[in-house]
Amino acid sequence: MRKNIIILALFFFYINCIHSLSLNQLAKMALTNNSDIMVAQNDYESVVLSLKTLDGIYSPQVIFSTSSSFPKEYTFDSVPNSFSTSVTYSQPLPGGLSISVIGGTSFNSSDILDDKYINHSPNINLSLSQSLLPSLHYGSFQNYEKLNKEQKKNYYYNQLLQTKKSVLQNLAQNYFYAQIYKNQIKIYKNSIQIIDKEIEVTNQLKLNGATNQVSITKLQNSKWPILEDLMNAETSFFNCIQNIKTICCVDFDISIFENDDNSVEFQDFGRTILVSIDNIKDPLEKTYQLTFDLLKSSRVLEKQKNAPIISISIQPLWTLEPTKQKDWKSVWQNLGAPSSWSSSIGVNLTPFFSSVITQNKKQYEMNIQKAEEMYNSYLKHKTFVIEQYNHSLIQYKLQLNNISCLYEEAKNELIDTKTHYQIGEISLLEYESLKTRVNNILLNMKIIELYVSLYEMLVEIN
Repeated sequence: MRKNIIILALFFFYINCIHSLSLNQLAKMALTNNSDIMVAQNDYESVVLSLKTLDGIYSPQVIFSTSSSFPKEYTFDSVPNSFSTSVTYSQPLPGGLSISVIGGTSFNSSDILDDKYINHSPNINLSLSQSLLPSLHYGSFQNYEKLNKEQKKNYYYNQLLQTKKSVLQNLAQNYFYAQIYKNQIKIYKNSIQIIDKEIEVTNQLKLNGATNQVSITKLQNSKWPILEDLMNAETSFFNCIQNIKTICCVDFDISIFENDDNSVEFQDFGRTILVSIDNIKDPLEKTYQLTFDLLKSSRVLEKQKNAPIISISIQPLWTLEPTKQKDWKSVWQNLGAPSSWSSSIGVNLTPFFSSVITQNKKQYEMNIQKAEEMYNSYLKHKTFVIEQYNHSLIQYKLQLNNISCLYEEAKNELIDTKTHYQIGEISLLEYESLKTRVNNILLNMKIIELYVSLYEMLVEIN
């Protein structure tokens, strides 16, 4: 029984939370549940992991190999005809450098008279390969692989911030417009209600012969445009609600919009957005700027990859006499210094005869030009949008000042009209008509206040 009571209490607590969702609560849901943010977060985390591991490009390679050949009649206590084994260790390094070490040995056996002789051949080789366009060629010892991935990390981080900003701004705009349409719906319903009362009074007058059907028809016709406006406002309101549900990936009842006291929350929501994006006003501009850095570092890596490669190797050589099978260890015990050294150098000039270098250069120039055009276009659009936001804010503030004065005048007129109604100088319908007009002026003032808050937020975060 006690368990059921606790579950029921939690259920009603949940229902109460759902029915009192604020804009800030919806923002937390959006930051947690929105699919666009989740995708951007995953992209960023993938790049962070790539930076930590550098995709394994500097991981060493170790290769072990062995081979042998055996006579037709072979036993485990006999010597194979030949045997070889080797271990290769390769270590890539930044700047197009790679070091490789090979260590191993081989032997072959032969029968001389009644003894089996073994001829040993030690094999040690050290080799270096270096791109002819190392990092030093670009003025520093910078590890461009790591630099490129750090730039990608910053790029995707700003992409994540921009996604959060877009989602929260879209959420806020739909929330504001839902409040605006809600007030418009009230205005249209108030207007329809007063027209219905006028029709009711006019019908009574018609019964008394004081008017005709024409007056009633005019009143009925005046209601249709308002009904159409009401239907459009209700459609827009429900569209905003649906957009909010989609953005937050959560379902809720529209009664959360019944509370009209949101002015403080609206004023603070711009700050909420900025805090969510680390107070970086324009992460999108940063992504455009980082695009140039990414293209440049990628170009350096591309040059290193496709540049001619010089290879140098050195190998010590030993001249060993054949030894009897039973004395095979003596060869290694008395190996001594190499009898000679072998070295080689080579240059791979294939890239000079390939069209890849020219194509890559042209592609890089095209990418830079495209990035510049997109960046300049964005800056122009950003300037235009900010100017529009500021212009709209100024206009709505002027409208708010005008309608505030109009509201004060209407309230004073309503006070006088109430006195006239109480002493019987005017009808109840005339008094209620003016009362409805004053209420609608107040609702329009709230609408303009919402627009002011909306554009103050847009100016603050852009």
